[in-house]
Amino acid sequence: CPEAQRLFTFTIPPRGQERQCNEFAFQALRFIQILESGINNLNNLKAIEPILDNLGRRHGKLKSSVGFRPYYWTVFMECTIHHLRLAFLNSKVDQWSHKDIDNAIMLWRHLILGICQRIKVKIVLIFCYIHESKKKHSCFAVF
Repeated sequence: CPEAQRLFTFTIPPRGQERQCNEFAFQALRFIQILESGINNLNNLKAIEPILDNLGRRHGKLKSSVGFRPYYWTVFMECTIHHLRLAFLNSKVDQWSHKDIDNAIMLWRHLILGICQRIKVKIVLIFCYIHESKKKHSCFAVF
């Protein structure tokens, strides 16, 4: 989805620092692919549930191993919305009124929130499974 990729120009590494930014660029590309899948499946969002479940499993393991926190998704979502708004405001292709931008942002926020919530559900389930199997404590006490 080249149109969406142009919204995230901050993912392009400075000249000479390409190697240092490869992991971040890879994650940004994966996120764009997920947004694209969401847009392409707006009439059938259940079609992307396996992708989101897989991301939830991966982030659940990160929570367990390196301390990933579910509230990071809120920060991530707000940063994404901020960059989308900037892209709309600075668009040289289309001129957007502030009302149109606000309406578009509400739709983007709804899509991104739905994606993040589905991933968070899987994170909680994975975290519960890991901690219940270790009999440390109830997983719900952590959330």
